[in-house]
Amino acid sequence: MQQLSEKFSLAISILNGPLIGLAAILFLIGVVLADSVIERNIRWLIAYPSWMYQKVEKLLDRFSGMFFLFFFIFVFNSLNLFLGFAAGFLVVLPFILAIWMGLNIGIILRQTIENGSILMLFLNPVALVELPAGWISFSLGIETGMHYFVTNEFSALKPVFMDRIPVFGLIVLPLLAIAGLIESAMIRYLRKKVDVDSQ
Repeated sequence: MQQLSEKFSLAISILNGPLIGLAAILFLIGVVLADSVIERNIRWLIAYPSWMYQKVEKLLDRFSGMFFLFFFIFVFNSLNLFLGFAAGFLVVLPFILAIWMGLNIGIILRQTIENGSILMLFLNPVALVELPAGWISFSLGIETGMHYFVTNEFSALKPVFMDRIPVFGLIVLPLLAIAGLIESAMIRYLRKKVDVDSQ
C-alpha cells in the first residue's frame, strides 16, 4: 500500500501544470470552432463525430446492462486518450488531437442539445472528471513530443514516454473509471425514467 502511495505521489509530481493548461486551451479552441464548422456546413469535419455518436447510441441501446455500459465507456475513452498520449511520438500530433477532441465534442453538443453552449460541458458531472483526464493525457503527449525539439532525435522520446506511463495508469485511468461509473449510472437512470414516463 505504501509503495502504491509513493508511486501515486511520483505520478502527481510528474504532472506539468502549464502543459495541462495548454491542452485545456487547445480543447476549448476546438469547442469554440464547432460553431463555425456547423454554420459553414463543413461536412468532412462534421461527418466523423456525427457518425461516431450515432454508432455509440445504437450500441448502447442494444446493450443496456450496467456492467456493459461501464466497460464500453471506460475502454472507449481509455483507448482514445492513450492515443492522445502516444501521439507524442509524432511530435505535433497531440496539439492537433486536443483541438480535434474539442471540435468533435462541440459538434456533438450543438447537434444533440438545443442551444448547447460551452457552459453545458461544465454542468455535466461526467465532464468534470473526464475532461481533466483528457487534458492530462494530451499534456503527456505534448511533453513527450517536445523532447524532439530539445534533442532532434526521435530515440529520445521513448524514455520520456515510458517515464510517463505511470501517470496515465495511476491518474488518467482512475479518473476515467470514475467518469465511466457516473455516466453509466446516469444512462441507466435516464432510461428507466423514460420507460416509466412512457407507461
